[in-house]
Amino acid sequence: MGLEPFLGFHTEEFATKNIALNKPARMSSMRKQFRAGNGVDGMLTNLVHTRKSDTEWWCVDLGKVYDFQSVVLYNRRNKNKALINRLAGFELKFSYNGHCDFETFNGSPVCYKDTESIGQLVYNITKCNEPVCLSSRFIFISPRSKQYLNFVELMVYELEE
Repeated sequence: MGLEPFLGFHTEEFATKNIALNKPARMSSMRKQFRAGNGVDGMLTNLVHTRKSDTEWWCVDLGKVYDFQSVVLYNRRNKNKALINRLAGFELKFSYNGHCDFETFNGSPVCYKDTESIGQLVYNITKCNEPVCLSSRFIFISPRSKQYLNFVELMVYELEE
C-alpha cells in the first residue's frame, strides 16, 4: 500500500528521505506479533502495538543526531474510532544520547504533547510545542497513562540546509 490512498497526496512532496526507515527500534512491551520494527519498515499496513500499563513507550535510534524538518506519525486506520483515539494525547520525547530503554525514556524531555481528545490519522509535527529543539538521535513515543500504544509508521525528515 503506497502513501497516496492513505493520505491523498504523493510522496514527492517530501524533498528529503525518511531517515528513520529501517533503523533499530525497541518498545516497552509487545502485544501479539506487533513488533517495534513495524514502526519504521516503510509499510503503512504493519502495526506497532504495546500492552497496556502505566508506562508504555516505543523508540527509534537514528544512529546520530539530526535536525528535523518534520516528524510524521501515522495512526492506525480503523472504522472503530475508539482504536484510532488511543493515540490521542501521545507524547514525543527526544534524547541526544542514551539507548532505547526505560532509563533514557524516563530522562528525556517532551518535545511534543498532543492536546487533542480525538486521534488523527496523520500527525505532521514541524515544531515542538514544549521548550525543546526539533533535533535528536533517539525518538520516543508514549501514550496517555494506562493506555495501549499503537500506530503504523513514524517517518522522520531531515532539515535541509
